[in-house]
Parts: sequence; structure tokens; C-alpha cells
Amino acid sequence: MLGLPKILFRTFILSVIIGIAATCIWYAISHKQDSDYSHVLPLIVVGALFLNGVLVLMSVPVLFLANPAIRKNKAVAMMLYFAGPVLLLVTVLIMKDNGDKAVYMLMTFIYLIVHTFFYFRTARKLE
Repeated sequence: MLGLPKILFRTFILSVIIGIAATCIWYAISHKQDSDYSHVLPLIVVGALFLNGVLVLMSVPVLFLANPAIRKNKAVAMMLYFAGPVLLLVTVLIMKDNGDKAVYMLMTFIYLIVHTFFYFRTARKLE
């Protein structure tokens, strides 16, 4: 099955780690007056886990790529691989700013970059 569940799991773990680090940096830059980050760190960790969990669920159609007929059609393969994260990114871009928009966009971009890395790595192995 090409190790697709393992790739999704790696994407999740890597995105959570990078997302937590990036969100902490963003928070430190945007909230310079707060010197105590101990109350925010648990919220950032839970938010990163939850948002990346949603992104992984939106990426579950990747598992259809185990079928060689679907995998050979590049347009369908890319749609199955990227439709969920791109849809969330478009949703974040058109939603009103309620204070969390920057975090959602940051997490979604990070997930999409990691997901893209694993897509091209897998595609190169198959050729």
C-alpha cells in the first residue's frame, strides 16, 4: 500500500512539531509585552494537535492512491493528495479575522509544505 498511512503519520508528527515551534515564535513576536508564555504554550500545543488532526482527516483520500489505476492519473492523484489542505487554506483565507486567522494560516501552510515534500518524495520513488 506504498506506506501511505505511515506517510500521513509522519506528515502529522512533523507538522505538529514545526507548527508548535512556528506558532510560539509568532506569539513571541506579536505579543512582546507578555513575558510569561507558560499559560499560552498548552493552548498552542492543543491547537496544533487539533488543527493538524483535522488536516490529516481531510487528507485521508490519499489512501486511494494505493490503487495503481488512480495513481497513474496525475490530475486525480494530485487532487486526492492536496484537495483537503487546499480547501482548508481557501476557507482560512476567506474567513473574517477573529484573532486566530494567522495561526490557522500558519499551521495550514506548514502542513501543506510538509505534505508536498512527502508527495514528491513518494512520486519519485514510484518512477
